[in-house]
Amino acid sequence: MLHLYRLIDSFAASPLPVLVMGETGVGKEVYARTLHARSARAGQPFLRAHCAACSEAQQEGELFGAEPSRAGLFESADSGTVLLDEVGELSLPLQARLLRFLESGEVVRVGGVTPRRVDVRLICATHRDLEAEVAAGRFRADLFFRLAGLGLYLPPLRQRPDDIEALARYFLERSTRRLQGHEARLLPSALQALREHPWPGNIRQLHHVMERAAVFCGGLPVGPEHLALSVLAPSAPRRAGTVATPPGEPPGLRAHLVAAERQHILEALEQCAGNQTRAARLLQLSRRGLLKKLDALGLPRPRKKGQEE
Repeated sequence: MLHLYRLIDSFAASPLPVLVMGETGVGKEVYARTLHARSARAGQPFLRAHCAACSEAQQEGELFGAEPSRAGLFESADSGTVLLDEVGELSLPLQARLLRFLESGEVVRVGGVTPRRVDVRLICATHRDLEAEVAAGRFRADLFFRLAGLGLYLPPLRQRPDDIEALARYFLERSTRRLQGHEARLLPSALQALREHPWPGNIRQLHHVMERAAVFCGGLPVGPEHLALSVLAPSAPRRAGTVATPPGEPPGLRAHLVAAERQHILEALEQCAGNQTRAARLLQLSRRGLLKKLDALGLPRPRKKGQEE
């Protein structure tokens, strides 16, 4: 990772597009923002478009604008940087338009004929294997070669065990200061649990885990019970008290509903700094009802500051 971040300084001095590859949650946008901040364009706009978030027509209008007066992302970021997140999701027609823009430096708004010249540094990010997408005919080879001139791969967190402790401490310190005004420390058993977790959601998942731990620890040292990693493991055994999928109900739907309920409860607890009574009121539950749901979902009960284990 130190080597990859050293590349930023050499990449920042170049006007060429940059392709950042890696799994979801691995830190591609952070890398892109750091590259922009270290470039000569740092004082200019940094704009991001998520290429999988809307339809082809909406994407085209967002990127290139529409007549008579709607400026697109490239025009709005003139002299700055544009990050195209999940560029592998672009349709083939939009890939062709993007290639033309890279070759000419000009955009033509949807419904218009007049080209507008813009000066934009393009950074693209993707979790897909674009070489495989090219081989399958889903991504243009000429666009791939144009983007991959300055390409790099950010490895997943499970391949970077030495980064886990530093990142976990940073996220925990920031979260506990915001919620409780002080720092919390990680017990060695918690660090061991963090190192052994596979982290399918990478750094983004670790961030959420440490934010949740800051709520649950109540000012105490953070142990494995505050991390609730077992509820995140895909193959984790069902805890006593959890509800099995009813016969005939699609398993995926049940899992989605349980995950949504869990997230809703965690957000309420975080918003109330771990206060169970206030969180229950926010969720329109009794305090006892909230505690039952925490037990059913396998979530630890937040501890009040000063409460002994």
